[in-house]
Amino acid sequence: MSDIQIREIRSEEDYNSIYEISSRSWEPIYSYRKTIMDSNIFFSLYGDGPLQKATQVKDWCIKNPEKVRLAELKGNVVGFITWSVQNKEVVELCNNAVDPSAHRQGVASSLYSWFFKHMKEEGFLYTYVFTGLDPAHEPARKAYEKNGFETPVSNVRYYKKL
Repeated sequence: MSDIQIREIRSEEDYNSIYEISSRSWEPIYSYRKTIMDSNIFFSLYGDGPLQKATQVKDWCIKNPEKVRLAELKGNVVGFITWSVQNKEVVELCNNAVDPSAHRQGVASSLYSWFFKHMKEEGFLYTYVFTGLDPAHEPARKAYEKNGFETPVSNVRYYKKL
């Protein structure tokens, strides 16, 4: 993990890296959703899936650069983390991803370690993260559990054509 640097956004190229990492990272999630959802509902909700998600993440980061950090390995951006303040005690860990080419190299753990330390220094007492229960989200759940997240609260989202 010592080769991984956590840093702020510096350039437009960083936003493009966030877009690329997002589209690759969320691709398995949207591929899975396509197999279980009505195609019309899927398209209405997700459009082109990972590309729409990547655009949403990039746009959010452009508007909130102070709530984004990047992970750099060997001079390349390989991951990112975002957050949102919920109240004076709680901060949500929001969109975060590691490029599939950099999995199992300690990137996620480095991002989470930076996040936990920084948020504690800022005076927050708690953090939480939202993730899916489907098989495509299993790597994310394992990463969160490995890094100390516990007490999962389940929820379900139903869809209906009107």
